[in-house]
Amino acid sequence: MKKWIRTLLGGFILLLLIAKWSPAQYYGEIEEKFDQLTLHTNPLFNYEIFNFPTPDSNSSRLDIFISVSNALLQFVKQEEGGYVAQFELNITIYEHKKEDVTLYQSFEQRIEEDSYQKTVSRGIRHYYFYSVSLKPRRYKMLLELVDLDTRKSLQWKSQIKLKTFRKANFNFSDIVFYQIDTTNVTPRITLLNVSPEFFQKTPYAHYPQLVTPSLVNQRKLYIIGCCFGIYHEVFVTVPLDSLLLTYEIINSSNRVVYKREIRKKVIERLVVGEFKINKIAFAPGEHLLRITVSGHGKPCRIQKEFFFSPVLTVQNIDDYVDLAIRPLRYVANSKEYRQMLEASEKDKKALLEAFWAKRDPTPQTPENELREEFYRRVNFANRHFFNPFSNRQGWETDRGRIFIIYGPPDDVERPPVKKRQPLYEIWTYQREDFVRRVIFVFKPEWGEFQLVTME
Repeated sequence: MKKWIRTLLGGFILLLLIAKWSPAQYYGEIEEKFDQLTLHTNPLFNYEIFNFPTPDSNSSRLDIFISVSNALLQFVKQEEGGYVAQFELNITIYEHKKEDVTLYQSFEQRIEEDSYQKTVSRGIRHYYFYSVSLKPRRYKMLLELVDLDTRKSLQWKSQIKLKTFRKANFNFSDIVFYQIDTTNVTPRITLLNVSPEFFQKTPYAHYPQLVTPSLVNQRKLYIIGCCFGIYHEVFVTVPLDSLLLTYEIINSSNRVVYKREIRKKVIERLVVGEFKINKIAFAPGEHLLRITVSGHGKPCRIQKEFFFSPVLTVQNIDDYVDLAIRPLRYVANSKEYRQMLEASEKDKKALLEAFWAKRDPTPQTPENELREEFYRRVNFANRHFFNPFSNRQGWETDRGRIFIIYGPPDDVERPPVKKRQPLYEIWTYQREDFVRRVIFVFKPEWGEFQLVTME
């Protein structure tokens, strides 16, 4: 039985859920609902391509990672029980200016699930890896998924440029960003055309949690969390024993917020560059990773944009005091909120701690359940309602505000879109002493939903 209590927060009423069941389980259920409706993240089919050097001077390696969600597949119920989806993954690579097929390969796949809920789950994903070496030049790529029962197909096209790694003294591969997964959950990867021995020599075997660009903004990566790493290679054409790699992270104000220098040995004309950041102390927002290699002649560099949004926890709030304070505008009174914003860095931490100490529902225990629930909601909003068009954090949006104040809705629906009518999203709260419908309308010019009414 779910028990709801009201805790007064500076003039606002925050509905704090005290549960005898796992909050993680409940958040998992509502997360699945939002995953089904999301506009910007977690596409049903996604792929990422990387270009790396090869020992052969006449070729360049193309690596393809493919991710397929169960919600995209057609599952058929079996007489003996369970559900099966069967499909083909077809990979075709063409000459850039011609229609001549350079490469075509097809791979049959079979997925089995034991419940209907799993067959429609957007969160259950299957990962596939493909690698091939081709001549360095421009290509066109076609990825196709064909359902073997209905013969219906979906296609994704892409332009590819494979580099030659012999032109300069130092030649960079693509940069692989990966998330450091603190849950230790490693996705299972199906190898389409390579051996396990080959795969173990690639970075993906050790860093499978790849960070993928949003489909609405392919230039930028979105990193959510406090731990991430990068991997890249440098092919060296001049005789050197070692070289210096300099890693810099630059914020939107053009200030270097992270710098690290690493000297690496050159082994068989190749340098492997990698580093991990286990605790990020810089602010959220747009950043630029810049890698510079030096050791012979003019330094060479490569750079990549990314957007960083941390996950707030009790353990790291001191590292992100400003970020922890700003969402309090929804629940704190204007005087104490302004006082926290305008205080010195040292005083901000003390004021924030005092704010939550006054509202601790169980002061006799080490945990502050209200604070934990509040930041759980902030993190959820940032993960699901982030606006990549404007780079607005999820908690700053209308949906984020409602989610933080009232918590997870009991139901979320998006009615079918009718001609010349906008896209709506309706949240329903049904509790003993609180019943409400919240209606949002999607604003294409903003790239997010706007609150229109609360009933």
